[in-house]
Amino acid sequence: AGESLPHLEQAEQDAIAVGDTELRVKAMTSAALAAAELGRKDASKRLNAAAELAERTGMSDEAGMAYARIAEVATSLEARASAARRALDLRGAQDAEAVYAMYSVAVDAYNDGDAELALALADEIAPNAGSLQEAVEGVRTAARAALDEG
Repeated sequence: AGESLPHLEQAEQDAIAVGDTELRVKAMTSAALAAAELGRKDASKRLNAAAELAERTGMSDEAGMAYARIAEVATSLEARASAARRALDLRGAQDAEAVYAMYSVAVDAYNDGDAELALALADEIAPNAGSLQEAVEGVRTAARAALDEG
């Protein structure tokens, strides 16, 4: 990712220069994903900008990829849950990356003491959890138990 980031940033600038919106979105999204992988401080800002541009231009796959990654790097649990849900909306309930984003935020919500959010997220992906089915059911069971205790 580190070696490709400058090339991706240049590709985005080149796409702007020639007015190629599709190429710009793809390069911008790829650069934002690389920045997130590298742990760059500006990753969240870049991901949000890429997701918004991709959505505005009707490129839902790219937007969904960016939102799935935002679900991992955003600082607030609410922002992470919102991004994971948006990724799922854009990429579809069968998309493994979007389902994993939802599952990941559900686990973190449970661990942060927000059993209600954990259960809601896990319930949303339960019908299409695929290889995560057992893990998702574990979150649902634990969250229900926590809510019953509270």
